[in-house]
Amino acid sequence: MTSDLARSADPRRWLGELPDFEADRSVTVHGPAVVRAALDALGAPDRDLVVVSVAGTAGKGSTATLLAALLASVGVRAALFRSPHLCRWEERFVVATEPVEAAAIDEELEQIRLASEAGLLVPLTRFEVETVLAVQLAAREGCEVLVAEAGLGAREDATRALEPALAIVTAIGDDHRAELGPTLESIAAHELGIAAGAPTVVLGELGAVGERVAARQLGAVPRVRRLGIDRAIVERHSGVAGQSVVLDDGRELLLPFIGRPGAQSMVLAVVALEELLSISLEAAHIDAVARRAVVPGVPWLHRQPVRAVSDLAHNALAIRALAETVAETFPPDLTWRLVIGLTHGRDPRAVFEGLGTLKVDEVIGVDVGVATEVLGEAARELWPSARWRSAASVEEALSEAPEDDVWTLVTGSLRIVAPLRCAEAPSGIIAVD
Repeated sequence: MTSDLARSADPRRWLGELPDFEADRSVTVHGPAVVRAALDALGAPDRDLVVVSVAGTAGKGSTATLLAALLASVGVRAALFRSPHLCRWEERFVVATEPVEAAAIDEELEQIRLASEAGLLVPLTRFEVETVLAVQLAAREGCEVLVAEAGLGAREDATRALEPALAIVTAIGDDHRAELGPTLESIAAHELGIAAGAPTVVLGELGAVGERVAARQLGAVPRVRRLGIDRAIVERHSGVAGQSVVLDDGRELLLPFIGRPGAQSMVLAVVALEELLSISLEAAHIDAVARRAVVPGVPWLHRQPVRAVSDLAHNALAIRALAETVAETFPPDLTWRLVIGLTHGRDPRAVFEGLGTLKVDEVIGVDVGVATEVLGEAARELWPSARWRSAASVEEALSEAPEDDVWTLVTGSLRIVAPLRCAEAPSGIIAVD
């Protein structure tokens, strides 16, 4: 990512040279107080924004994207800050469902660079600058609401510098123990830290540990809405074409994406919007938004260059959910070819175990951070009869079509999925008819 920024204009070159925690986990982050000071030094551009903060181990990107799409559908001018990006860096900064123009991004980024080089700002990491930039752009574009997706964790995340009117925590899972651990309880405490000061909090299904931590940390929050308690999915039917979802208030949603996690993200986004605006959406309205929404975080089905399912699942929680989605959507005897790559030293055994219910006859590993030798050893342990090979790239892995009755599953990292998706992904969060 640094290389493509370095070839761009001066402010982007400056950004690309900053310490990048996304790429290097040893980078020191400064915390929300430093980012708050930077925003104040730039005139507190968030002072007129209604902020919705979104955190969680899985599902936060989908929930944030769907909420931004819903806000636009009811006439609210909303900005969305999300990370990482799928195809282009500009995708991180969305206003009214489309990425902000490059020229506007560069102008605001230049103002931050000049302030930093003049000594008005404490030196920031790249993500911290991007957080400030997202606020600047939302203010510049006259937005009413900013939906801000947290980075790693939440309590010490740059987005915590913002004061949310509403906070969403989507899920709690066992990921990033080195940074947020060492226990699941400490991970939950970090993720739920995004809700500090928020008058309204919307929670996904957090599990027993997450619920226990939430009860302790959110006791003083005036209004807490929980998926499964205050708004429940009482019936769900899924197929390759999508799913029907019946809510406990009688609304039946027809969603075009597969899997329970996508349904939960849609419901969380609906609950958040209805809480924020004190309105109730008709099911047909929700369906119309879902049909056109471009949601990177849900599984995508592809016909070219091969029949494939791609998914951004990159931790054990998301991988298990992906396996459940595949099991409920496709015939149980379907044979799969797995194309996978992992980043940040993740344990391939834990990931592969989540996919252990699938009938896999070939595994192709791509090195995007975890060596293919390590991937191959873990794959042979779980699927001893499956063929194994490594590939230099996803394109190489997909260049040879499997047998006619075999589907391909592409997952493990955004860097694995992006080459397959970017050829067909629209630029914004709403597909143009």
